[in-house]
Amino acid sequence: MGSAANNASLTSIGAPQSVATARFASLTLASLVLDRVFAFGFTVVMSAAFGASKDLDRYLLALAPPAVIGILIGDLIYSQLLAELIPNHTSGRVDQRWKVVIWTVAGLCACNIMYAFSWAGALAMLQPSPDGDKLMELGVILSPLILLSGIVALGGTIFVAERAYFAAASRIPVASFVSLLALFGWRQITPGVEALAASVLTGAIVAAMVSGFAGARMLGLPWLPSLDDGRAIFHRLGRASLAQLFAGTLAQASIPVERIVGAGVGSGVVSALNYGRVLVSPPLLVGQSIATASYPRFVQMRAEADPARYRELGRTNGTVVFLLLPASLLLVLLASPLVRILYLRGTFDERAAATTTICAAVLALGLVPIALNAVVTRFLYAEQMSGRVAIASGATFATYLVLALPFGYAAGYLGLAVASVASSLFGLSVVLLAVRGKTYRGWEHLALPSFLRSGIAGLAMSVVALATEGLFSAPRGSLAAIGGSAIGVAAYFGTAILLKSPELRSTLAVFARGRSGSRS
Repeated sequence: MGSAANNASLTSIGAPQSVATARFASLTLASLVLDRVFAFGFTVVMSAAFGASKDLDRYLLALAPPAVIGILIGDLIYSQLLAELIPNHTSGRVDQRWKVVIWTVAGLCACNIMYAFSWAGALAMLQPSPDGDKLMELGVILSPLILLSGIVALGGTIFVAERAYFAAASRIPVASFVSLLALFGWRQITPGVEALAASVLTGAIVAAMVSGFAGARMLGLPWLPSLDDGRAIFHRLGRASLAQLFAGTLAQASIPVERIVGAGVGSGVVSALNYGRVLVSPPLLVGQSIATASYPRFVQMRAEADPARYRELGRTNGTVVFLLLPASLLLVLLASPLVRILYLRGTFDERAAATTTICAAVLALGLVPIALNAVVTRFLYAEQMSGRVAIASGATFATYLVLALPFGYAAGYLGLAVASVASSLFGLSVVLLAVRGKTYRGWEHLALPSFLRSGIAGLAMSVVALATEGLFSAPRGSLAAIGGSAIGVAAYFGTAILLKSPELRSTLAVFARGRSGSRS
C-alpha cells in the first residue's frame, strides 16, 4: 500500500502535466488515509475479539513474513517494471506488454510456492508441537498474500503507466475495506484467529481481482511470450532487482524478528506491540507525504548539480521535525486515554491496556527519526547512492538485533519497544552521515537551528501540558490528558511564533496554496 505514495512522486519527474500529477498525489494521500482508517477499524474489532492473547500472537507471527514479502515485491514491481509497462511497445491490436505481465505473474507464483514449502518445512523442523500446528495452519491460509499483493502492485503499475491516476489511487483502500467487512462474516463461521487470516485473505483476493481485471483490460488482447522473452526480462531486471530486494529486506526485517522474539518472551507481547504501533503510526503519513513530494525536487537539483540541494534537504528535514514532533509528544501524553477509548472493550482487559499504553508511548518517540529517515533515504536515492542506503539498512538491522535479543528477554514488550526506537535513531544517524562525501563536507542537511527551535517548542509543550493537566478533572483522567495536551499544542505553536520559526510560515503558506488550489 505504501508503494502507491511513491508512485505519485516518481511519475511527476519530468511530467508535463504537473496539475494532473499533483491531483494524483492528493488522491493518493486521501486513499492512504482512508486505508489507514479501515485498517485501524480492523484492529479495533480484533482487539475486542482477541485482546492480547497467545493465539493473536501466533496470527501476527504467521502474518509477518508474507506481509513483508508482499510489500517488498510491490515496491520492486513498481520501480523495476514501470518503464516496461509504459504503452510504447505495441504492435497493432496485440499489446507486447503482456510478456512482462505473464512472466511477472509466473515469477510471483514460483515465489509463493517456494515460501509455502519453506514455511512448512521450517515449522516441521523447529516446532513439532500444537503451537507449530496452529502456526502451520495460519501460515498456509496467509501464504497466498505474496501472489495477491504482487498482482495488486502489477495492476497499480499498469494504471500509472496508462496515467489512469484515479484508478491507481482508489485501489489502495480496497483490501482493508473488504477485510473489515469480511471479518464480521468470518467471525460467524469461526470464533478463532482463523477468522482474521481468512478476512485478510478475502480482502487481498478482491483487491487482486479488481486490479488484475482492470489492468488486463487496459492491455487489450493477450499475447503469449516465449522462453527467450522471459530470459531477456530476467536478465535485464535481475541485477537491479536483487540489489533493491536486498536493501528492502534489511529495512523490513525487524518486524518479523520482533514477532519471533516477542512470541518467545511471553503471551500477549506481540499483540501489545502491534496495537501500540497501529495507534501511533498515522502521523507517519505526513512524513511519508513530505518525502514523496520532495523526491522529484531532489532528483532535479541533482541532475543540475545544484549545490543548494543540501540546504533544501535541511529545510525539508526541519519541516518534518516541526510537524511530527508535536504529534509524537501528543501521542506520548495521550497514550493511556487513547488506548482505553479505542481498545478497552471485549476481551481487551486492563492488563492489555497497560502493556499497550507503554508500547504506544515508547514507539511514539520513534516517529520523528522514522520520518526523517524516509526523507534522507529519498535524497540518497536521488544522489544515486543506493549502496549507502543498503549499508545503512544493514547497520540499522544489526543494531536492532543486538538490542532486541537482550532487551526483549530481559524486559519483554518494553525492551522490544526501546530496541525499535533506539535502532531507528541509530539508523537515522547513519543515513545523515551518509549524505556527506568527497564533494560535500558540510552539515547544512542537519538544519540544526531549525531542530533547536522545534526542540524548545516541544519542551514548552510538554511542560505546559503536564502543568495544566490537573486543572480539568480528577487524577489523570482522560479529560485531564486531553485538556492538558490541547493547551500544550497551543504552547508549541505559540513558542514557534515567538521564535519566528520559518517552518511555521512555510507550513501555513503550503496550506493556503492547497486551499486556493482546491477552490480553483
